Amino acid sequence: MKNLRIALSFLTTLPLPHPPAEAFLSGLGRAFAWYPAVGLLLGLLLTGASWLLGQTNLSLAVQAGLLLLAWTLLTGGLHLDGVMDSCDALFAPVSVERRLVILKDVHAGAFGVIGLFFVLGLKWALLASLLGQSSGWLALLLAPVWGRWMLVWAAHQIGRASCRERV
Repeated sequence: MKNLRIALSFLTTLPLPHPPAEAFLSGLGRAFAWYPAVGLLLGLLLTGASWLLGQTNLSLAVQAGLLLLAWTLLTGGLHLDGVMDSCDALFAPVSVERRLVILKDVHAGAFGVIGLFFVLGLKWALLASLLGQSSGWLALLLAPVWGRWMLVWAAHQIGRASCRERV
């Protein structure tokens, strides 16, 4: 259960007791196995929030906006920071060396802000579309699971490639 707590602490802002820093850092690799379960918990929370919002007279657009806010708050915007960093580095018309410097910069640039605007706008529109469908709850439940599972899959693929290079 320690590894689950580490995964929850890393991927969410849920108010849980945090393990000591050394235990947290040493357990991050083993916590990977729990990432899809954390995604399922996020999906359940979002699906529940969606159901509650559906009991109101708010428009689908407002419900989607509030749901996106909840999603962002639950995850601490961890993924959004990465989107901004990636957009700043990838879309700047500069050399590869300069892109690497941009990736290390903690400040948001114009391309990062533009990228964040479009990612959040598209997420909002997609959520509004999902909320209008009878099976939209299933996509809302599974999207966080798939997202966290893809992290595990990608790390596995990188690990396999790294092992092949050493052989």
